[in-house]
Amino acid sequence: MRPEEELEMELRREAERRGSGAVAPTWKPQPGEVLVGRVLEIKRGVKTRVGENDVMVIMKENGEKVSVWKSPSTEQWFDERNVGKTVRIQLEPIWKPRPGEILKGRIVGIRRDIPTKYGGRNDLMVVQTPDGKRVAVWKKATLEDYFNEENVGKLVGILYVGKTTGRKGTSYDVYVVKLKDAA
Repeated sequence: MRPEEELEMELRREAERRGSGAVAPTWKPQPGEVLVGRVLEIKRGVKTRVGENDVMVIMKENGEKVSVWKSPSTEQWFDERNVGKTVRIQLEPIWKPRPGEILKGRIVGIRRDIPTKYGGRNDLMVVQTPDGKRVAVWKKATLEDYFNEENVGKLVGILYVGKTTGRKGTSYDVYVVKLKDAA
């Protein structure tokens, strides 16, 4: 065994002994990557740098263990009834637009009170684009009027104009949004 591998094993044993949460490498998916595997356990309230979060340990089909942290895109699998079952996780990417970029599609869901990577909580709108891909949009002050359950099923177009500075000197994002009832 190489020294690096031995060190990694020692670190994992120490993490397991301390009950510190992830006992397998964290799954860091590439766009469109799918994770298929059996849920071994779900640990609740694991301490992280920014607070607490839940982690799920999955045994992939190739026998490799990975940790999946609870996030807006993974929270639906954090159900104890999934322990021992095979799950298929495919994440919606978060929309990170450039000025002038447009997102259009059908609103397929609003997710409430989702933990953010900064330790806070926020809402997400999930939009299915015409090509069938799903994209998640974080709620911002300028978008919050559209984060209603009554809009689920409607067609939405969101144009990101860019950042601007308000009268008090703070910058904020500017969007133009149009909703239409689906035909």
